[in-house]
Amino acid sequence: MRNRTRTLIRIGAATAALAMVPVESYVTGTPATQQAAADSVVPDSWRGPTAYLTAAYGLSDQQAVKRLEMQEDALQLNRKLRTTQQGTYAGMKLDMAKGVVHVRSTQPDKARAAAGRLAFGTVRFDKVAKPEKPVAEASATKVKAPDAAPAPSQDRCNPLNCASPLRSGVRLDGERDRGEGHYPFGGCTLGFTVHKKGSDRKYLLTAGHCYYSYGDDGTHNAKKERAWHNGLEVGEEGTSDGSYGHSSQADHNSNDPHNLWDSNTWTTPDYAMIPVQNESFWFGDSAQRTPGLLTAYGDCKDKTDDGYDCRLNSTLEITGTDSQPPEGTAVCQQGTAEAGSKGTHAPNGWKPGQRCGEVLDTGELVVTNICTAFGDSGGPLYISGKNNTATAVGILSDGAQAKDGYEKCDTVTHGEGPAGTWGKVASWYWSIGYILGHEKYDYDNEFLLYTR
Repeated sequence: MRNRTRTLIRIGAATAALAMVPVESYVTGTPATQQAAADSVVPDSWRGPTAYLTAAYGLSDQQAVKRLEMQEDALQLNRKLRTTQQGTYAGMKLDMAKGVVHVRSTQPDKARAAAGRLAFGTVRFDKVAKPEKPVAEASATKVKAPDAAPAPSQDRCNPLNCASPLRSGVRLDGERDRGEGHYPFGGCTLGFTVHKKGSDRKYLLTAGHCYYSYGDDGTHNAKKERAWHNGLEVGEEGTSDGSYGHSSQADHNSNDPHNLWDSNTWTTPDYAMIPVQNESFWFGDSAQRTPGLLTAYGDCKDKTDDGYDCRLNSTLEITGTDSQPPEGTAVCQQGTAEAGSKGTHAPNGWKPGQRCGEVLDTGELVVTNICTAFGDSGGPLYISGKNNTATAVGILSDGAQAKDGYEKCDTVTHGEGPAGTWGKVASWYWSIGYILGHEKYDYDNEFLLYTR
């Protein structure tokens, strides 16, 4: 994550005030005295969003689960209306406090007729002046045979030291162009794994500012950027087989046509794609070692010589994408920022892992109220499914800076974030569909996300 002053434009739908935890986002976990009862009603993969909803809105575990069931139903309706009501549909908002889904349309009667009835919650149809500006959905490739066994829900994966297969949400350590004093070697988080259409050549998708930065002279030099996980090389820019990394953070002082990133307007995505090295090690031929997995890791005790002891330590299957989730959608992020780590520069008390919150605004940028820290950049934003699944939403670009003291975040002040976020705890993510759409347009390459 970066710390710059910016003059920014508005991206996305109008943001209404939402109830939220005002100065901190919720780390997965519940008090020990309530844990046995919570386990009986809360699916493993919903522990994080359930904990957020109970803390933010005073719901019981049972009520929070009902809200998440409402959300799953509402997201299906959202996809349906985007397809059948183009030109009139203006998106929706999920009111998790009251259990109400607000459908927005220029012609609410048509939307009501197309919607039918939700299995959970109440639906209200609100008339608005303009339809939403849709973000194209990301293309995806399924890599698991339908009859293959699912990923084990308790396949343990410490995101700082995880065995193959490579999973979304693990640490990426990278060498940068910047010289001494500018974090020449730093840690970020792997967002997703993608590949070129017509090829199985795999690429790491993470934040562009993590690996494609500038030298002290202000130019992007020719040094190859490399990415490691736990000391083992994962990716390398400009490899001998002709696979080159792509980034929105090319040299602005050259005539490179790929100069996409504009930190003053936030109109182009902040991303990097780095070719995977040693694919036979990181990804095998079996159904369980293919891409499309995400580590869900959280509720961690203090670090010991053996690492973190984390109650939530599961592997989720990425089964789809939602590049423009509705306002109010409960979402989670996996990050690897860690206090005391020179590579991430996270504040005192900060532990790696899953953090959950909700969508404040949606569009090319997806804005949430999740608290983040240096080292979380590039990490995946996703919607947790009930049965150890995840829906990919985007990757972290920046956010309000975390302070010393576990989970505390500053609010965004004027000029530091997208308009509409000022005065809030907020982090912002580039939509997966918007990133892959830009990659296709600017590089004449179509990249697809791996799902299972």
